[in-house]
Amino acid sequence: MKGTTFRALLVLVIGLRLDEALAADKTCFELPIVIVSPIKVKLPTETCNQPRFPAPDCMRDPVEANVEVIDNMDGTMNCVDGNRTATYPASVHYRGQSSLHFGKHQIAVNLLDDEELLGFPADRTFVLNGPTIDASLMRNQLAHWMFRGTGRYSPRTRHIVVFVRDRLDASDWSPRYRGIYLALEKIAYTPNRVGLATLSNACKTNEELSGGWAWQNNPLGYGEYSPNIVLNEATGLFGSGSRPVLTFPEPKELTQTMRDYFISPETGPLPRLYQYLYDNMTHPDVLEDHIDIGSFVDYFLHSELSENSDAYRRSAFFFKDRGQPINAGPVWDFNLAYGRGGTMTTWMYTIHTFWKRLSCNYKFAALVQQPIVVSIVGPSQYRRRQWHPIQPRRERQAEAVHSLAEPVPGEHEHGSRSGLLYGT
Repeated sequence: MKGTTFRALLVLVIGLRLDEALAADKTCFELPIVIVSPIKVKLPTETCNQPRFPAPDCMRDPVEANVEVIDNMDGTMNCVDGNRTATYPASVHYRGQSSLHFGKHQIAVNLLDDEELLGFPADRTFVLNGPTIDASLMRNQLAHWMFRGTGRYSPRTRHIVVFVRDRLDASDWSPRYRGIYLALEKIAYTPNRVGLATLSNACKTNEELSGGWAWQNNPLGYGEYSPNIVLNEATGLFGSGSRPVLTFPEPKELTQTMRDYFISPETGPLPRLYQYLYDNMTHPDVLEDHIDIGSFVDYFLHSELSENSDAYRRSAFFFKDRGQPINAGPVWDFNLAYGRGGTMTTWMYTIHTFWKRLSCNYKFAALVQQPIVVSIVGPSQYRRRQWHPIQPRRERQAEAVHSLAEPVPGEHEHGSRSGLLYGT
């Protein structure tokens, strides 16, 4: 029965006619409008000049742009020719791996200053998500809503309509309709998202060097930085021989002292965790010295419930604040979740040695199974979470899906909604 409710609800949402969400002339909408307006050079096309390998794909080349927003909060329709409610200078580029060359491009937005784009808390990095393979535009919306329900951070979201000034005619800079997108925060380690202690060259002691760190498990791309984790039996078995892609601090801020701390088998959070697992957790009561068990249980259950086939091997994020154990999350990338990437009838984690070993720990297993669990979220801080009976929970999930989808199918009606911000 795992995942059946989500698939059934998403089939309903996918069946909604998104074309009815548009005004007849595709110029006025109930959802907010975002116009990506390059200043000097347009965004690249499939015929861009590709440098030799290992240079990054030229389709990702950034351009200077203004991000124009039309978001009338008084209930009036948002029209592409109407007054802009805000304009932000930014650097923008197409993003994605396999999705980079889809017809409907995803767009990364890097504002020059911290701004409250579309009502999100002030920050600089955002994603305009329009996955071709998820026509419902609901998978990421629903998944982030679910993870925020644990009390942990997950990117906030909002449905929007996107126009881009990208016409092939070099002299035509008029905005072109690109479709309905999901705007969401990009994972960042800033105060309004995942706030972490700042590392600098002034950090010398092991306590100072213990955080903040953040990394992801993902194939290493050109220009990305990964410390050279010492390869031994433990890191080979539980790290699958892969190197973490460091996401915080920035590679340019990393000193040799910081790098040595991170990769050392004596001090590095990952080598120490892998060695502990390799030693068969002979002291099971000290697992919490290495990881925040509650965060890993939340990540584990969320991944299984969302049937996210990438959760354990790609787009998997982790962080460690100063003086704290490793936390799993935030969650990311659900284009193939909820059965889109394949339907599972059994647990997904069992083919991953790292998670299989974690499930053997009695504290981890107890939190997974107990109807009422206590999750550690920090020193002397506990969060009590109630797992409700199955049927009421399914009803709440159905209500949530309808609520999350409401701004999209109602777009053709002249109402007062202007696209709801989820995660506030």
